[in-house]
Amino acid sequence: MNCRSLLLLIVLFLSGTACGGDRGGNAAQGDTPTAETRDENAALLPPDDSVSTAVTGQAVKKDSVLRNELLARLDRIERERRAAQKADAVETMVVDLDALFEVLTVTARALDTQKDFRDQIDSEVKRFRGSVGAASSTPVRLMNAMSGVYAMYALLAKMRFVGRGAMQDQIQSIHDATVKVLKPDSKPVHTAAVIATSAYRLSRMIIQDIDSKGLYSKAFDSIEERYAQGNNVAKQDEDRYINGVFRTFEVSQLWALTINPAKRGIIKDISSGITSASEEAENVGEQMMVATEYLYKISHFIAGETVTLTL
Repeated sequence: MNCRSLLLLIVLFLSGTACGGDRGGNAAQGDTPTAETRDENAALLPPDDSVSTAVTGQAVKKDSVLRNELLARLDRIERERRAAQKADAVETMVVDLDALFEVLTVTARALDTQKDFRDQIDSEVKRFRGSVGAASSTPVRLMNAMSGVYAMYALLAKMRFVGRGAMQDQIQSIHDATVKVLKPDSKPVHTAAVIATSAYRLSRMIIQDIDSKGLYSKAFDSIEERYAQGNNVAKQDEDRYINGVFRTFEVSQLWALTINPAKRGIIKDISSGITSASEEAENVGEQMMVATEYLYKISHFIAGETVTLTL
């Protein structure tokens, strides 16, 4: 399978997915501003004891079998990720995107306590893994990984806003905008940049809704300001990809804190790690790799805490 044929499949796939059926339903150099991430969000966060640790917002029956299965799956994802690491920055980025997709499916399965979305989750996994098996090159794998990650963020958003028509319409609006700018002849890095932007928008929607008391409003404003500044100075698709993924990381950091504020120290360590690694990156490929790696890391943490606290 070549890049053009896979991108055509992705465009067709995105045209009929993301929100799925029922809308109401159950930067060129290492110091580029687009890659900037800051520790200042920590100063905008509420005190440790002011954040609810509720994940689903309702009492659920504990499922120890599923909990153990998903925790074991997270361990296996990390082992397989480490074993698949490459010397090349872009190939390593693709490995981390594949792992990110798998981690997001774990979060989705943990949150799907009533099994309302089980078939959709399984369908995304089947499509993704089938495409991985057919991928013949790094660009093809990149496009498949990004489309899978996007689909899972869209599904998580759909799950969060069940029965809320206005929010489902907003998800659909993001989806329509994503599909509109992707063409069968789009370059892989352009596809990645477009989807990174959509992933940021979707993750921001989810986490702002979780923050129903507005405890993180200043942090969200700061992240959005950096997102806008990054787009203003972006000169190429690589810059836009970095900007979208870094901002998704930052809002995911807030997600992690809402789930378990008691582990603020671990979350800060991850944040410090991305800052240091970003400063050390020597070129755009390494910046893309760093952004992707740390989005995977914070998402892996979120998945583990969601499983432990929900099931």
